[in-house]
Amino acid sequence: MFWVLIIVLVLAVLSLIANAFFQVPTNCFAVMTIFKKQTGRVCDEGFNLRIPLIEKWLIFSRKPIPLEVSVKFVTKDGRTLVCELLAQFKRDPEVRDDRGKVVCVEVSDEFVLKATTSEIKARLSALGGVYNSEEFIGKKMTISAILNMFLRVGTPYHRRHDNAHCGIDGCAYGPQIDVAELILFYDLHWKKVKEVLDGESDEPEDRSSLENRLGIDVIKLNLDEVVFSEETRKAMEEEGKVHARAAAMKTYEETSKKMKLLFPDAPHQAVLDEAGRFLDPDRIKKTIFSGELGVLGALAQKLGGK
Repeated sequence: MFWVLIIVLVLAVLSLIANAFFQVPTNCFAVMTIFKKQTGRVCDEGFNLRIPLIEKWLIFSRKPIPLEVSVKFVTKDGRTLVCELLAQFKRDPEVRDDRGKVVCVEVSDEFVLKATTSEIKARLSALGGVYNSEEFIGKKMTISAILNMFLRVGTPYHRRHDNAHCGIDGCAYGPQIDVAELILFYDLHWKKVKEVLDGESDEPEDRSSLENRLGIDVIKLNLDEVVFSEETRKAMEEEGKVHARAAAMKTYEETSKKMKLLFPDAPHQAVLDEAGRFLDPDRIKKTIFSGELGVLGALAQKLGGK
């Protein structure tokens, strides 16, 4: 009986020792918990120790997660644009709240998408208040760089510009750039901007407000497309038709007046009819070949036409 107890105790100890080890998969990290509450400890991939039977873990991937973002906003000239963006983020276990809890544990992918979309829309709407639609469409790469600064860097370059070290001779920009000058500023300082964004991953503590709020690391943001919204395209087409109708009416009116000057005795309706024929080449050809010369035929004869 004694030996049976010894064997049971040995097996129990071995079981506890075995239970004290756990493995975190490759490209993952584990957030440790006790009674479903975070302990503040994070374990990297590989074998790790834990308090047997008591301490549990939550596994999160370090692999980039794609985000497809679509945002509508209104520009200074009243056009509604649609921006299609592709972002990548990964969960950052180094972002902690005031109690030392890892922030990303409580944040779902769906919430990250919602919050990121809201942030991008706010930034684009602010820019839209001072720039026309053509500038957004023509400066897609510049707008993309501005958004990357806001979403990936703690203090964007345009808020800490140093004209003594920006690489632009005679640069007149100060340390704080007004939103109305952002596009021109980023175009002019594109080399320095690229340098800041390329080195962003080397400064893990330099996080944007979005990254700190969600416990993520935004890796990159591509602005794939900037186009007019469907309703804006329809409005522009209708506006174009209105302008075309107005221009046609003005031309018709001017042509009628000129014909009336040439033929003051012709009936007013006849002048209007012939002005219409004059402005429609197909009707002119049909009228001449049918022998119905009317006022137009007289005009041709007077001018030596055949």
